Amino acid sequence: MTARSKALIEQAKRFARQAETLPEGDDKRQWLESEAGRLYDEARELTDEAKKAASKYSD
Repeated sequence: MTARSKALIEQAKRFARQAETLPEGDDKRQWLESEAGRLYDEARELTDEAKKAASKYSD
């Protein structure tokens, strides 16, 4: 996992916690949930890319 992906995951967690405090159907809650999901996906992609790059050097 890269430092950038860790930062993205932490931001996603903050967004998710904020979203939980808002009522269902609230526009801000929907945006926060969407952004949290996008950040998790981006972090996952970065981690996968880092693993692929590292595997090139370990073979």
